[in-house]
Amino acid sequence: MVSKKTLFKMKIALVSPHFYPSTKFGGPVISLWGLCKELSSKHEIFVYTTSSGQKEVNFHDNFSYKEIHKNIKCKYYSELFNKYFSFYLIKNIINDLKDKDLIFIQYVFSYTSLIALLASITLNKKIVISPRGSISSYGISSKRKFLKLFWLYFFYYPFLNKITWHATSAVERDDIRNYFSNSKIEIIYDGVNLKDFGCEKNKNLNKILDLFSIKNQKINKVFCSLGRLEKVKRYDLLIQAFERFIEKDKTSCLIIAGYDFGQKKILLDKIKSFNNIFLVGHLEKEEKKILLRNSNFFILTSDYESFSISTIESLASGVPVIISKNIPWQDVEENECGLVTKNDISSIVSALERSKFVNFKPESCLNFVKSRFDWNIIANNFCKTFLS
Repeated sequence: MVSKKTLFKMKIALVSPHFYPSTKFGGPVISLWGLCKELSSKHEIFVYTTSSGQKEVNFHDNFSYKEIHKNIKCKYYSELFNKYFSFYLIKNIINDLKDKDLIFIQYVFSYTSLIALLASITLNKKIVISPRGSISSYGISSKRKFLKLFWLYFFYYPFLNKITWHATSAVERDDIRNYFSNSKIEIIYDGVNLKDFGCEKNKNLNKILDLFSIKNQKINKVFCSLGRLEKVKRYDLLIQAFERFIEKDKTSCLIIAGYDFGQKKILLDKIKSFNNIFLVGHLEKEEKKILLRNSNFFILTSDYESFSISTIESLASGVPVIISKNIPWQDVEENECGLVTKNDISSIVSALERSKFVNFKPESCLNFVKSRFDWNIIANNFCKTFLS
Protein backbone atom coordinates (compact mmCIF):
# COMPACT_ATOMS: atom_id res chain seq x y z
CA MET A 1 0.00 0.00 0.00
CA VAL A 2 1.33 3.46 -0.92
CA SER A 3 1.60 5.79 2.05
CA LYS A 4 -0.38 9.03 2.19
CA LYS A 5 2.85 11.01 1.86
CA THR A 6 3.23 9.90 -1.77
CA LEU A 7 -0.01 11.72 -2.57
CA PHE A 8 1.91 14.97 -2.04
CA LYS A 9 4.93 16.30 -3.83
CA MET A 10 8.15 14.82 -2.56
CA LYS A 11 11.63 16.14 -3.16
CA ILE A 12 13.80 13.68 -5.07
CA ALA A 13 17.52 14.38 -5.41
CA LEU A 14 19.27 12.71 -8.33
CA VAL A 15 23.08 12.68 -8.24
CA SER A 16 24.90 11.63 -11.39
CA PRO A 17 28.30 12.33 -13.01
CA HIS A 18 26.45 13.30 -16.20
CA PHE A 19 22.91 14.21 -17.14
CA TYR A 20 20.78 15.55 -19.99
CA PRO A 21 21.60 17.06 -22.46
CA SER A 22 24.80 15.00 -22.34
CA THR A 23 23.32 12.14 -24.38
CA LYS A 24 26.75 11.04 -25.66
CA PHE A 25 26.86 8.74 -22.62
CA GLY A 26 23.99 6.78 -24.08
CA GLY A 27 21.07 4.88 -22.63
CA PRO A 28 21.36 5.74 -18.92
CA VAL A 29 21.25 9.50 -19.57
CA ILE A 30 18.33 9.14 -21.98
CA SER A 31 16.47 6.89 -19.53
CA LEU A 32 17.09 9.18 -16.55
CA TRP A 33 15.76 12.15 -18.49
CA GLY A 34 12.61 10.20 -19.37
CA LEU A 35 12.09 9.05 -15.79
CA CYS A 36 12.60 12.55 -14.38
CA LYS A 37 10.07 14.05 -16.78
CA GLU A 38 7.47 11.44 -15.85
CA LEU A 39 8.09 11.78 -12.10
CA SER A 40 7.98 15.58 -12.31
CA SER A 41 4.25 15.52 -12.94
CA LYS A 42 3.77 14.59 -9.27
CA HIS A 43 7.06 15.35 -7.51
CA GLU A 44 9.92 17.85 -7.46
CA ILE A 45 13.17 16.65 -9.02
CA PHE A 46 16.52 18.19 -8.11
CA VAL A 47 19.50 17.05 -10.20
CA TYR A 48 23.13 17.46 -9.09
CA THR A 49 25.58 16.69 -11.86
CA THR A 50 28.80 17.90 -13.48
CA SER A 51 30.00 19.55 -16.66
CA SER A 52 31.07 16.17 -18.06
CA GLY A 53 30.06 15.92 -21.72
CA GLN A 54 28.06 19.15 -21.64
CA LYS A 55 28.08 21.74 -24.42
CA GLU A 56 24.80 23.60 -24.04
CA VAL A 57 25.05 24.77 -20.43
CA ASN A 58 26.61 27.95 -19.01
CA PHE A 59 28.91 26.94 -16.14
CA HIS A 60 29.84 30.34 -14.77
CA ASP A 61 27.24 29.95 -12.00
CA ASN A 62 27.88 26.88 -9.84
CA PHE A 63 25.31 27.70 -7.17
CA SER A 64 21.97 28.39 -8.88
CA TYR A 65 19.41 25.93 -10.17
CA LYS A 66 18.51 25.85 -13.86
CA GLU A 67 14.89 24.84 -14.39
CA ILE A 68 15.26 22.55 -17.40
CA HIS A 69 11.68 21.25 -17.30
CA LYS A 70 8.63 21.92 -15.15
CA ASN A 71 9.48 20.67 -11.63
CA ILE A 72 13.00 19.62 -12.69
CA LYS A 73 15.79 21.84 -11.41
CA CYS A 74 19.43 21.09 -12.10
CA LYS A 75 22.81 22.25 -10.87
CA TYR A 76 25.58 21.59 -13.40
CA TYR A 77 28.74 21.79 -11.31
CA SER A 78 31.88 22.54 -13.32
CA GLU A 79 34.79 20.14 -12.94
CA LEU A 80 38.29 21.35 -12.17
CA PHE A 81 39.68 18.28 -13.89
CA ASN A 82 37.34 16.83 -16.51
CA LYS A 83 35.70 13.60 -15.28
CA TYR A 84 37.67 13.60 -12.02
CA PHE A 85 36.84 16.39 -9.63
CA SER A 86 34.29 19.14 -8.96
CA PHE A 87 35.19 21.23 -5.94
CA TYR A 88 31.82 22.99 -6.09
CA LEU A 89 29.79 19.77 -5.97
CA ILE A 90 31.75 18.49 -2.99
CA LYS A 91 31.48 21.82 -1.20
CA ASN A 92 27.70 22.11 -1.63
CA ILE A 93 26.42 18.53 -1.54
CA ILE A 94 25.42 18.47 2.15
CA ASN A 95 23.45 21.67 1.79
CA ASP A 96 21.91 20.46 -1.49
CA LEU A 97 20.63 17.19 -0.03
CA LYS A 98 19.55 18.16 3.47
CA ASP A 99 15.88 18.88 2.68
CA LYS A 100 15.33 16.07 0.15
CA ASP A 101 13.13 13.02 0.79
CA LEU A 102 14.98 10.52 -1.42
CA ILE A 103 18.56 10.48 -2.70
CA PHE A 104 18.79 8.63 -6.04
CA ILE A 105 22.47 7.99 -6.88
CA GLN A 106 23.65 6.91 -10.34
CA TYR A 107 26.65 4.61 -10.87
CA VAL A 108 29.09 3.44 -8.20
CA PHE A 109 32.63 4.00 -9.53
CA SER A 110 32.39 7.78 -9.61
CA TYR A 111 33.47 10.34 -7.04
CA THR A 112 30.00 11.93 -7.34
CA SER A 113 28.42 8.65 -6.22
CA LEU A 114 30.73 8.25 -3.26
CA ILE A 115 30.34 11.86 -2.11
CA ALA A 116 26.55 11.62 -2.40
CA LEU A 117 26.51 8.33 -0.48
CA LEU A 118 28.58 9.69 2.41
CA ALA A 119 26.55 12.91 2.54
CA SER A 120 23.29 10.94 2.53
CA ILE A 121 24.45 8.72 5.37
CA THR A 122 25.52 11.77 7.37
CA LEU A 123 22.06 13.29 6.82
CA ASN A 124 20.31 9.96 7.52
CA LYS A 125 18.50 10.01 4.17
CA LYS A 126 16.73 7.27 2.25
CA ILE A 127 19.25 6.08 -0.36
CA VAL A 128 18.66 4.32 -3.68
CA ILE A 129 21.66 3.52 -5.88
CA SER A 130 21.42 2.56 -9.55
CA PRO A 131 24.71 0.94 -10.68
CA ARG A 132 23.77 1.12 -14.39
CA GLY A 133 25.55 -2.15 -15.15
CA SER A 134 28.77 -1.26 -13.38
CA ILE A 135 28.36 -3.98 -10.72
CA SER A 136 28.80 -6.96 -13.02
CA SER A 137 31.58 -9.37 -13.85
CA TYR A 138 32.05 -7.64 -17.18
CA GLY A 139 31.97 -4.11 -15.78
CA ILE A 140 34.42 -4.88 -12.99
CA SER A 141 36.84 -7.03 -15.00
CA SER A 142 37.00 -4.74 -18.04
CA LYS A 143 39.27 -2.17 -16.37
CA ARG A 144 41.00 -1.65 -12.98
CA LYS A 145 39.47 -4.78 -11.50
CA PHE A 146 41.21 -4.76 -8.11
CA LEU A 147 40.66 -1.05 -7.58
CA LYS A 148 36.94 -1.53 -8.30
CA LEU A 149 36.69 -4.45 -5.90
CA PHE A 150 38.41 -2.41 -3.21
CA TRP A 151 36.03 0.50 -3.91
CA LEU A 152 32.96 -1.76 -3.62
CA TYR A 153 33.91 -3.50 -0.41
CA PHE A 154 35.56 -0.55 1.35
CA PHE A 155 33.05 2.20 0.51
CA TYR A 156 29.74 0.38 -0.08
CA TYR A 157 29.81 -2.86 1.89
CA PRO A 158 29.83 -1.13 5.35
CA PHE A 159 26.60 0.70 4.46
CA LEU A 160 24.57 -2.06 2.82
CA ASN A 161 21.88 -1.85 5.48
CA LYS A 162 21.24 1.76 4.44
CA ILE A 163 21.20 1.20 0.66
CA THR A 164 18.45 -0.01 -1.64
CA TRP A 165 19.83 -1.06 -5.01
CA HIS A 166 17.93 -0.23 -8.19
CA ALA A 167 18.34 -2.86 -10.92
CA THR A 168 16.96 -2.19 -14.40
CA SER A 169 16.53 -5.90 -15.22
CA ALA A 170 16.65 -9.36 -13.66
CA VAL A 171 20.12 -9.74 -15.18
CA GLU A 172 21.37 -6.69 -13.30
CA ARG A 173 19.69 -7.84 -10.08
CA ASP A 174 21.57 -11.14 -10.27
CA ASP A 175 24.82 -9.30 -11.00
CA ILE A 176 24.43 -7.18 -7.88
CA ARG A 177 23.61 -10.27 -5.81
CA ASN A 178 26.88 -11.86 -6.90
CA TYR A 179 28.73 -9.16 -4.97
CA PHE A 180 26.22 -8.15 -2.28
CA SER A 181 24.15 -11.27 -1.68
CA ASN A 182 22.09 -10.00 1.25
CA SER A 183 21.32 -6.56 -0.14
CA LYS A 184 17.89 -5.13 -0.79
CA ILE A 185 17.46 -4.97 -4.57
CA GLU A 186 14.41 -3.72 -6.47
CA ILE A 187 13.84 -4.12 -10.21
CA ILE A 188 12.43 -1.07 -11.95
CA TYR A 189 12.85 -1.12 -15.72
CA ASP A 190 13.99 1.81 -17.80
CA GLY A 191 11.27 2.99 -20.15
CA VAL A 192 10.25 4.80 -23.30
CA ASN A 193 7.59 7.32 -24.19
CA LEU A 194 5.59 5.46 -26.83
CA LYS A 195 4.33 8.77 -28.24
CA ASP A 196 7.92 9.56 -29.25
CA PHE A 197 8.15 6.47 -31.42
CA GLY A 198 5.42 4.50 -33.18
CA CYS A 199 5.80 2.56 -36.42
CA GLU A 200 5.45 3.50 -40.07
CA LYS A 201 2.61 1.68 -41.81
CA ASN A 202 4.64 1.75 -45.01
CA LYS A 203 8.41 1.79 -44.56
CA ASN A 204 10.20 4.22 -46.84
CA LEU A 205 13.73 3.03 -47.49
CA ASN A 206 14.54 6.17 -49.46
CA LYS A 207 14.20 8.28 -46.29
CA ILE A 208 17.17 6.40 -44.84
CA LEU A 209 19.22 6.45 -48.03
CA ASP A 210 18.62 10.18 -48.46
CA LEU A 211 19.36 10.96 -44.79
CA PHE A 212 22.81 9.38 -44.99
CA SER A 213 23.49 10.15 -48.68
CA ILE A 214 23.77 6.46 -49.54
CA LYS A 215 24.09 6.01 -53.31
CA ASN A 216 23.93 2.21 -53.54
CA GLN A 217 20.70 1.70 -55.48
CA LYS A 218 20.75 -2.08 -55.00
CA ILE A 219 19.87 -1.79 -51.31
CA ASN A 220 16.33 -2.86 -50.41
CA LYS A 221 16.75 -3.98 -46.78
CA VAL A 222 18.25 -2.10 -43.80
CA PHE A 223 19.68 -3.51 -40.59
CA CYS A 224 20.51 -0.80 -38.05
CA SER A 225 22.35 -0.66 -34.74
CA LEU A 226 22.47 2.15 -32.19
CA GLY A 227 25.06 2.49 -29.45
CA ARG A 228 28.35 4.03 -28.43
CA LEU A 229 31.31 2.83 -30.49
CA GLU A 230 33.08 0.97 -27.69
CA LYS A 231 34.46 -2.54 -27.24
CA VAL A 232 31.55 -3.94 -25.23
CA LYS A 233 29.17 -3.46 -28.19
CA ARG A 234 31.27 -5.89 -30.30
CA TYR A 235 30.67 -4.06 -33.55
CA ASP A 236 33.81 -5.82 -34.78
CA LEU A 237 31.95 -9.14 -34.63
CA LEU A 238 28.83 -7.66 -36.20
CA ILE A 239 30.78 -6.14 -39.10
CA GLN A 240 32.63 -9.37 -39.82
CA ALA A 241 29.37 -11.33 -39.69
CA PHE A 242 27.63 -8.85 -41.96
CA GLU A 243 30.48 -9.01 -44.47
CA ARG A 244 29.88 -12.77 -44.74
CA PHE A 245 26.14 -12.28 -44.96
CA ILE A 246 26.29 -9.82 -47.87
CA GLU A 247 28.52 -12.12 -49.89
CA LYS A 248 25.23 -13.82 -50.79
CA ASP A 249 22.87 -10.92 -50.21
CA LYS A 250 24.22 -7.66 -51.63
CA THR A 251 20.83 -5.95 -51.35
CA SER A 252 21.09 -5.49 -47.57
CA CYS A 253 22.99 -2.80 -45.69
CA LEU A 254 24.07 -2.23 -42.10
CA ILE A 255 23.93 1.25 -40.54
CA ILE A 256 25.68 1.77 -37.19
CA ALA A 257 24.96 5.02 -35.33
CA GLY A 258 26.56 6.33 -32.16
CA TYR A 259 29.24 8.49 -30.57
CA ASP A 260 32.84 7.31 -30.87
CA PHE A 261 34.28 5.93 -27.63
CA GLY A 262 37.61 4.81 -29.11
CA GLN A 263 36.52 2.27 -31.73
CA LYS A 264 35.68 4.33 -34.82
CA LYS A 265 39.07 4.14 -36.56
CA ILE A 266 39.35 0.39 -35.86
CA LEU A 267 35.88 -0.22 -37.29
CA LEU A 268 36.44 2.00 -40.32
CA ASP A 269 39.57 0.01 -41.15
CA LYS A 270 37.44 -3.15 -41.17
CA ILE A 271 34.83 -1.79 -43.60
CA LYS A 272 37.05 0.06 -46.10
CA SER A 273 36.13 -2.09 -49.07
CA PHE A 274 32.41 -2.50 -48.38
CA ASN A 275 29.70 -0.13 -49.62
CA ASN A 276 26.95 -1.89 -47.66
CA ILE A 277 28.18 -1.00 -44.16
CA PHE A 278 28.02 2.57 -42.82
CA LEU A 279 29.12 4.33 -39.63
CA VAL A 280 27.00 7.48 -39.44
CA GLY A 281 27.96 8.96 -36.05
CA HIS A 282 25.59 10.38 -33.45
CA LEU A 283 21.99 10.94 -34.51
CA GLU A 284 19.69 13.67 -33.31
CA LYS A 285 16.20 12.70 -32.12
CA GLU A 286 14.41 13.11 -35.46
CA GLU A 287 17.20 11.38 -37.39
CA LYS A 288 17.00 8.42 -35.03
CA LYS A 289 13.24 8.20 -35.57
CA ILE A 290 13.68 8.11 -39.35
CA LEU A 291 16.28 5.34 -39.10
CA LEU A 292 14.35 3.18 -36.65
CA ARG A 293 10.92 3.51 -38.23
CA ASN A 294 12.13 2.65 -41.71
CA SER A 295 14.62 -0.11 -40.91
CA ASN A 296 13.75 -3.78 -41.33
CA PHE A 297 15.69 -5.02 -38.28
CA PHE A 298 17.60 -3.64 -35.34
CA ILE A 299 20.68 -5.68 -34.36
CA LEU A 300 22.87 -5.53 -31.24
CA THR A 301 25.63 -8.02 -30.42
CA SER A 302 27.01 -6.67 -27.13
CA ASP A 303 29.11 -8.72 -24.74
CA TYR A 304 27.08 -7.23 -21.88
CA GLU A 305 24.03 -5.02 -21.38
CA SER A 306 22.23 -4.46 -18.10
CA PHE A 307 19.21 -3.13 -20.00
CA SER A 308 19.71 -1.82 -23.61
CA ILE A 309 17.37 1.10 -24.16
CA SER A 310 18.08 1.04 -27.91
CA THR A 311 16.55 -2.43 -28.14
CA ILE A 312 13.36 -1.18 -26.47
CA GLU A 313 13.27 1.98 -28.61
CA SER A 314 13.47 -0.17 -31.73
CA LEU A 315 10.60 -2.36 -30.61
CA ALA A 316 8.64 0.79 -29.72
CA SER A 317 9.14 1.80 -33.37
CA GLY A 318 7.59 -1.47 -34.53
CA VAL A 319 10.97 -2.84 -35.63
CA PRO A 320 11.94 -6.43 -34.73
CA VAL A 321 15.34 -7.06 -33.17
CA ILE A 322 18.26 -9.44 -33.41
CA ILE A 323 20.09 -9.47 -30.08
CA SER A 324 22.87 -11.47 -28.46
CA LYS A 325 22.27 -13.77 -25.51
CA ASN A 326 24.09 -11.21 -23.37
CA ILE A 327 21.13 -8.81 -23.55
CA PRO A 328 18.32 -9.24 -20.99
CA TRP A 329 15.30 -9.53 -23.29
CA GLN A 330 15.63 -13.18 -24.32
CA ASP A 331 11.86 -13.61 -24.56
CA VAL A 332 11.60 -11.58 -27.78
CA GLU A 333 11.48 -14.84 -29.74
CA GLU A 334 8.52 -16.29 -27.84
CA ASN A 335 6.80 -12.90 -28.16
CA GLU A 336 7.38 -12.99 -31.92
CA CYS A 337 9.28 -9.73 -32.14
CA GLY A 338 12.89 -10.79 -32.52
CA LEU A 339 15.68 -13.34 -32.77
CA VAL A 340 18.36 -14.25 -30.21
CA THR A 341 21.87 -15.33 -31.15
CA LYS A 342 25.10 -16.47 -29.57
CA ASN A 343 27.82 -13.86 -29.79
CA ASP A 344 30.11 -15.37 -32.41
CA ILE A 345 30.43 -14.66 -36.11
CA SER A 346 28.84 -17.83 -37.46
CA SER A 347 25.85 -17.56 -35.10
CA ILE A 348 25.28 -13.92 -36.03
CA VAL A 349 25.42 -14.83 -39.74
CA SER A 350 22.89 -17.58 -39.07
CA ALA A 351 20.57 -15.10 -37.33
CA LEU A 352 20.87 -12.69 -40.26
CA GLU A 353 19.95 -15.54 -42.61
CA ARG A 354 17.00 -16.51 -40.42
CA SER A 355 15.69 -12.95 -40.60
CA LYS A 356 14.84 -13.55 -44.27
CA PHE A 357 12.26 -16.16 -43.36
CA VAL A 358 10.39 -14.56 -40.45
CA ASN A 359 7.56 -12.10 -40.64
CA PHE A 360 7.32 -10.31 -37.32
CA LYS A 361 4.39 -7.94 -37.08
CA PRO A 362 4.91 -4.36 -35.83
CA GLU A 363 1.98 -4.88 -33.44
CA SER A 364 3.89 -7.68 -31.69
CA CYS A 365 6.87 -5.37 -31.20
CA LEU A 366 4.69 -2.59 -29.81
CA ASN A 367 2.79 -4.92 -27.48
CA PHE A 368 6.09 -6.17 -26.03
CA VAL A 369 6.92 -2.59 -25.02
CA LYS A 370 3.45 -1.41 -23.94
CA SER A 371 3.06 -4.09 -21.32
CA ARG A 372 6.36 -3.39 -19.55
CA PHE A 373 8.25 -0.29 -20.61
CA ASP A 374 5.79 2.59 -20.91
CA TRP A 375 7.01 5.49 -18.76
CA ASN A 376 3.69 5.82 -16.95
CA ILE A 377 4.00 2.23 -15.72
CA ILE A 378 7.67 2.69 -14.80
CA ALA A 379 7.10 5.92 -12.86
CA ASN A 380 4.20 4.42 -10.90
CA ASN A 381 6.36 1.42 -9.98
CA PHE A 382 9.18 3.75 -8.94
CA CYS A 383 6.90 5.73 -6.64
CA LYS A 384 5.32 2.64 -5.06
CA THR A 385 8.71 1.04 -4.51
CA PHE A 386 10.92 3.92 -3.39
CA LEU A 387 8.61 6.69 -2.15
CA SER A 388 6.25 4.72 0.07
